[in-house]
Amino acid sequence: MPGSHRSNTVDPGLLNRGYLLKLANLKDFAGMLVFDKWTCNTDPRQVIFTRDGDPNSDRVVMIDFGYCFHACNWRFHDNRLVGVFVEWFVYNSIKGMEAFESWLKVLDNDLDVRM
Repeated sequence: MPGSHRSNTVDPGLLNRGYLLKLANLKDFAGMLVFDKWTCNTDPRQVIFTRDGDPNSDRVVMIDFGYCFHACNWRFHDNRLVGVFVEWFVYNSIKGMEAFESWLKVLDNDLDVRM
């Protein structure tokens, strides 16, 4: 049941710029931006914040609700803000295309096609 076990949850009042910038995997937002653009994810980026006891190691987990390829419309929607996380400053560490290189390599080399 939601809310039945909250010993390691993040207090919603902590979800501010300072908190987000301290996330252990903040750079994963760049990877999800690559994925969201590649798949034309048309809903805003949704995330879950996790904590394993140490507040200095909080992480973000990316989730999706099925709007890749514009959901049932199956078309690419040309809008630069599609799939972007609402708190835009999580992308501040991106200074150029090199920030996306490792993520693009995953798409190019590391995805298995399973039939």
